[in-house]
Amino acid sequence: MPGKTGIKKQEQENKMKNVTLDQNLITFQIQGEMEVTQWRQITDPTIADYYEISQDGQIREIEHDRRYTLNGNHYKRHVRGHIINQHINNSGYAIVAVNNNQGKQITKTVHSLVASTWLKKPKTTQKLEVDHINGNRLDNRADNLQWLTISQNRKKRQTPANKYQGKKVIAIKNGIKTEYPSMQQAQQATGVSSTTIKGIANGIIVNSKTGFLFYFC
Repeated sequence: MPGKTGIKKQEQENKMKNVTLDQNLITFQIQGEMEVTQWRQITDPTIADYYEISQDGQIREIEHDRRYTLNGNHYKRHVRGHIINQHINNSGYAIVAVNNNQGKQITKTVHSLVASTWLKKPKTTQKLEVDHINGNRLDNRADNLQWLTISQNRKKRQTPANKYQGKKVIAIKNGIKTEYPSMQQAQQATGVSSTTIKGIANGIIVNSKTGFLFYFC
């Protein structure tokens, strides 16, 4: 019988299996038994109050009546509750389009919304950033996120080269996801240098001309 560590790791892997990529569209699929999902109203003060976010990073618009003005006339439209689609930006983060308090559509990163809603922010005068603990920018579960200062985040990214030995590499391009057994094989197959692969995976290189997103797993 597996120990607690093994069970927890398997639970995390099962949760991540619920996240799939299709042409840069992120969808959540329910597998096995139904889990009770906890939701909270998004605490970002710039966002309209009819959005909620779950601990695993899903975002939904709750049922409400939306009022708007068109050509000087006032209207009201009933909106049914629904899950909002997420996409991936050029830096490899999940993003979502929501309305602000004025009804104008804006784009937000999912990890920042999860952190601001579910994680207690440390009291400090330093600027804080949201870090993905396991390095996977698409794993936006609350227990995979943490607040770090800029210096702490940079220090974490400066990892020794041998850390990547034996790690698989996931490459994404044009919505197509390919897994390689090692960084060397990913380099040979994609033509992207190991330095660039590590830079993209660690967030040091963004908007790479290669068109690839890379992650270690």
